[in-house]
Amino acid sequence: MKKVVLIFLIFLTGVVHAQDEAPLEKSSVTIEEFEAALKSFENGDAQSGLNYFRGCLAGMILVENDLLLFDDLDAQNAPVSDFNVTSDRCLERIRRTRSALEKYEDQSWPLRVRLEVKTLNWLEQVENLVKDYLIELAEPLSRSDDSWNEENHQLFERYLEAYDRYLVVDGDWVAFQQEFAEANDFEIEGVIALNYGDESLEMGLDDFKENARTLSNGEVTDAVSYFDGILGYIIQIDAHFNSFTTLDEADAALTEFNLTINLCRSLIFDLRKAMVLYQDKRWEKKTEFDKLTNKWVNIVEKTIDKYIVQLAEPMSKPDSEWTDKELKLFNDKYLVSYDKYLEIDQEWVDFQGIFAKANNFTLGPDIDADSILK
Repeated sequence: MKKVVLIFLIFLTGVVHAQDEAPLEKSSVTIEEFEAALKSFENGDAQSGLNYFRGCLAGMILVENDLLLFDDLDAQNAPVSDFNVTSDRCLERIRRTRSALEKYEDQSWPLRVRLEVKTLNWLEQVENLVKDYLIELAEPLSRSDDSWNEENHQLFERYLEAYDRYLVVDGDWVAFQQEFAEANDFEIEGVIALNYGDESLEMGLDDFKENARTLSNGEVTDAVSYFDGILGYIIQIDAHFNSFTTLDEADAALTEFNLTINLCRSLIFDLRKAMVLYQDKRWEKKTEFDKLTNKWVNIVEKTIDKYIVQLAEPMSKPDSEWTDKELKLFNDKYLVSYDKYLEIDQEWVDFQGIFAKANNFTLGPDIDADSILK
């Protein structure tokens, strides 16, 4: 695409620590840790200018992470549903960060009001990018460049102009952070980088998405490509499905659970729709492979629809706040269903080799789906 090179300015704000603290040794931070930091900020836990700054930073990093994802989705010509999920999550994180800021309006930390104003201005700039441009651009960004019409190109040019204005505001926030740090007796040093795993995993995720799209486009012509397409969907669904555990541990916002639920449902729908395109193919062991794939999809869907939907709200709270009914549902129903999923998942994994051997291809190395989204 005519890609914007997104500069992750606030990710280079450095490791933040009080002057009487040792600098943080870990410079690679996960999305889950920022999510936990934002949750704490929302709960009103910031008791100093330092922690207030950390809370602002956590919210902004999560928001800008979503902003970055639009570029990745564009590069992949991802489906519109992926853009919509990202837009919804980004806007929800903006809302949460704004709401958290309101809890500290009576605090008198040095330069707090100026940091609040600059943070709110930053959030507004990103919100405008999403609402005024990226939501409307989702459909054209999901297509190849040569399919764009003049109206699409003009809207994108206006988006680039708006993005330039956002960069000015972003730079102003970054420039102010050192002044705020000095006024509140803490230091900023080092570099913060989100930990998504190594480059090969990131490339692998792109490959899985591309193979899934090839399957959905009806472009598969042999058994190995069919397997790759199915696997592309399975890996994505599995990664999002298992992220519920991470969200639970972080007591993530209910909206985060709902967005992940919708993403899983969308991928499941797309996989089933794609498989129909190849129902007349007669590759060796395809019937058995399809049955196992449907069995796998069904247990994931059942676990989500029957249990995770009901458990999303309690999972967004500390375990100590769960009711007996919620604990019983989790222990007696959800965990049993999850164990069944693990059993069927292993069946599917074991059958890969049988399908591959029957169709004269070899499998690649084992894939850790849990690490794909990190």
